[in-house]
Order: sequence, then structure tokens, then C-alpha cells
Amino acid sequence: MYKNIVQHLFGKAGIGFDGYHDYDIEVKNDLFYKAVATKASLGFGESYGKGWWECRRTDLLVEKLIRSGVDQSWIVQLLDLPFRLKARMIDLQSEKRRIRIAKEHYDLPYEFYSKMLGTEGVYTSALFEPEEREKCEMVVLEKAQERKLQRVVEWLGLTEKDSVLDVGCGYGGLLRHIHKTTGAQVTGLSNSIGHIETARMLSQKAGIPIAFIHDDYTKMKGRYSAVTSVEMIESVGARHLMEYFALLHEVTSGGAKLYLQAIVADRQEYEGNRFLDKVIFPGASMNSPKMLARASKPFFRLVREEDITAHYIPTLRHWDHHLLKTWKGGGYEQLGYPATFFRHKHIYLEGFSCGAFLAGKNRVIQQLYERKI
Repeated sequence: MYKNIVQHLFGKAGIGFDGYHDYDIEVKNDLFYKAVATKASLGFGESYGKGWWECRRTDLLVEKLIRSGVDQSWIVQLLDLPFRLKARMIDLQSEKRRIRIAKEHYDLPYEFYSKMLGTEGVYTSALFEPEEREKCEMVVLEKAQERKLQRVVEWLGLTEKDSVLDVGCGYGGLLRHIHKTTGAQVTGLSNSIGHIETARMLSQKAGIPIAFIHDDYTKMKGRYSAVTSVEMIESVGARHLMEYFALLHEVTSGGAKLYLQAIVADRQEYEGNRFLDKVIFPGASMNSPKMLARASKPFFRLVREEDITAHYIPTLRHWDHHLLKTWKGGGYEQLGYPATFFRHKHIYLEGFSCGAFLAGKNRVIQQLYERKI
């Protein structure tokens, strides 16, 4: 029964089993069918982690599933209904949940992330030249990330007279770049102790004075002439968006500027994905541009925007390439993680993420705001 249901659904998307297309599925264990038929996206991701199925191009597989509408079919909607109701009844973006994201995702060893992201550990979309997008070399990725960091500096028009707060600062790569290129005073805020400790170490090693604060964004204090929030707002959640912009308004003054980079979905509400919520980013969700506009309007004026989705797809592919290369080459053995861990990371990067962007379900935007006095 389970096999018939899954093959019927996937067949609607033109996906075969044990076929010759890159997006066809090779089933290794028939438990795959029950997992998908009873748990939808959660079963899809978990069964891949267990090695119950293989696919040469999971990005193309997910793209076809989304474009065909299979992910919105009645059976998937029914299976995901408890999760969607939970998202409406419970605050999935509470401070407690944000701490869980930090511990389970961001507090992984720097040795893991540096091999995937590069020495600066920049975990947000890069900006590639057309000829760089297929060159999955670390030097190319790091150059593309530096190009993105420089865009932030240029959009904000930073000088040595500025004071900058980076909310969700990661390993501090953006702040080091800002200080090196402009001399501005810089401060980083993160609820990840792993990020803060490593960011301090990297900054001290580079001889760059940065004030790092380990705390939740709701505790941000001080007064800054510019604020950056790069792919962090996904952890804020729809019910807290206006509160977030209000807090950013409180810690800025005069004609301060805000640089925001966000992953968005062109829908009014988006509860996320059961697999990503359980395994990758607990409680994270995407906002629509309309939601961002409505929440920011009382506090900030949007003055510039650019869609960089075309750059995020190669960014994901670069990360996934380095993840798999290091894993298969034995470079992660000292970290002691099982194969399931890396298979989950792969299906997240190439399948769920890249596939969704290829299908146009998700986008990435850069926005520049001016503070309303």
C-alpha cells in the first residue's frame, strides 16, 4: 500500500524508481515507502539519512516535486497538519527555541564549519561572478564571500566614524571585514557560545578589536549608527517581526541605516519543513516580503533592494561540495559524527534548500533601510 501511494505521488512529478534520470530514486530499503507515506518531508529526509534511498541529484528531485505541486497535495497537507497547527498555537521562535538552534546547529565545532565554509566561516549567501559559479574551489568561495561583505560596507556607506552592530554575527567575518576596510567600531551579538568563543579567537588572532556579546537578540543594547542582520531574521518568526524592527530602532539613532539579508517565501505565512525543523533549524521559518514590509514600516524606510537568489544556489552547491569532499576524504573523522549526520547535511543543502530555490519556492533578498526618526 505504502509503495503504491509514494510511487503514485512521485510519478505525478515525473520521478521514476530505479530509472536512468539524475532525479530518479534508487530504493535501498522498502521502509522508505512507509516513512514518506506516513511522515512526508520528515520521513523523506530521515530515510535518506538512514541510507534507505539514493539519488544522483536530490536538488533536481526536490525541484520537480515542488514544481509539480506534490508538496502541496492533500495527503502531504494532511500529514503536515499537526505541525502547522503547532506552529500557530505554540511560539516556535521563543528564546528557548532559539537557544536550541544555537546548540544543535551553530555550536558544532569550528573545524566542521571551516572545512565547509572557509576560514572566515561565513554562513550566508555569497556573491559570485558568472564564471565562478561552477568552480567549487575554496579560494573561489572565499573570494565570493568577501565580495558580499564588501557590498554590505558599500551599501551602508561606512566610515571610521561609524559604530556597527551585527545581530547574529556568526564567527565575526563581516565585522572583521568592516573594521579592516573602514576602521569603524564594531560589535557582534550572538546567542551561540560556540560562535562567540571562536569569533573572539579569530579576531584576536587577526589583531582586530571587536566587542562580542553572548546574548539573545531581545537583549541588544547600546546605540549604533548602522546595524546588520544577515540571514538571521529567519529565527525571529512572524509573530515577533515588528518587535524585532522596534528593537533595531531602539539601538540606532538619527539617520542610522540597517542592512538586512533574508531568505523569503512569497506567501503570507510559512511554517517551515518538518525535517528541517526537527533535524536542522528547530523553529526557523521564512517570512514573505509583505510581512517584512509591514513589520518594518513604522520604524524604517526601505531605500534599496536586490534579489540574489541566483547567487545562493551556487553558494549552497559550494558548501555541499566541500562538505562531501571532506567527509569522503576522511577529513571529518576526528569529529566522530556518524554517516547519518553528513547525509542529513547533504539532503538539507542540496535537496531541501537548493531544490526549493531552483523551483522558485524560496528567494534571498538584500535590503537597505534608513531609520525613521
